[in-house]
Amino acid sequence: MDCTSGSVTPIQWLTLVIAAIGAGVGFVIAYRQWRTAQNRLRLDLFDRRLVVYEAAMFFVASVLNNSKILDGVDTTYMEKTRSVRWLFDKAFEDHLLKYVYHEALNLHAITAEMPAHKTQAERKAAIEKQRAKKEQLSATMRDLESRAAPYLELKDK
Repeated sequence: MDCTSGSVTPIQWLTLVIAAIGAGVGFVIAYRQWRTAQNRLRLDLFDRRLVVYEAAMFFVASVLNNSKILDGVDTTYMEKTRSVRWLFDKAFEDHLLKYVYHEALNLHAITAEMPAHKTQAERKAAIEKQRAKKEQLSATMRDLESRAAPYLELKDK
């Protein structure tokens, strides 16, 4: 290109247009790669959160069905919910590791004490206590669903 003549040849225009198109295509490709990386991160985070949620729901369901903590179920629960502090907020972590687990332990203790009750009145009171604890644990399960829901969404923000 001759700076003194002030005219641009068709080849120079074509070169400029091709360069602009190439830059535009490069921008579109970079943008799509960035969006793909974002979506992949969101999906990976979802998968990790889902493992924690399913472990918690399985644990609570197992305790509700058996009225006690079966061997190995608590260990599996603790192993699979170990990463909760990095995947959820502090309130969810506290709810999951403190409240849910302790409520399950309470139900387990009530069930373990059942054979020790000799009289009909003692047994009836223990059964009522167990029923109340099961209702409380069932409410905890529903609360867990609502607390986890915002973390288990894949929609764009």
